[in-house]
Amino acid sequence: MTDEPIDFSRLDPTRDDVQFDQAVRRITSAAAPELARRRLRRSVWWQLTAWHKPVLAIGIAVLLVMIGATRFTGIADDSASAADDLSVALGVPVAMTDWVVTDTIPTTAQVLFPGEE
Repeated sequence: MTDEPIDFSRLDPTRDDVQFDQAVRRITSAAAPELARRRLRRSVWWQLTAWHKPVLAIGIAVLLVMIGATRFTGIADDSASAADDLSVALGVPVAMTDWVVTDTIPTTAQVLFPGEE
């Protein structure tokens, strides 16, 4: 291994000006159709309005699923009993759900032995 710097001059594309100009012309002519297509693309606002129907349909579908889920699970009835029902359905102790709902930090004993206080 030597401490001499590596000579990268052979990789320089501009060392032969004629060949470099030809390569630029080839690339530019090959890219011309795509660049023209991109110039014809509509504005951002047009694209957003083109997407309004699918986004609105997905939003309505999500809303209907959420309404159906709350009606069939009874979550919409009472928030306290709903939290208890949800914790039972998920297999989480009710005390842990209360910690989340009331935003309290449990003690170590409460975490290790959730039903004993």
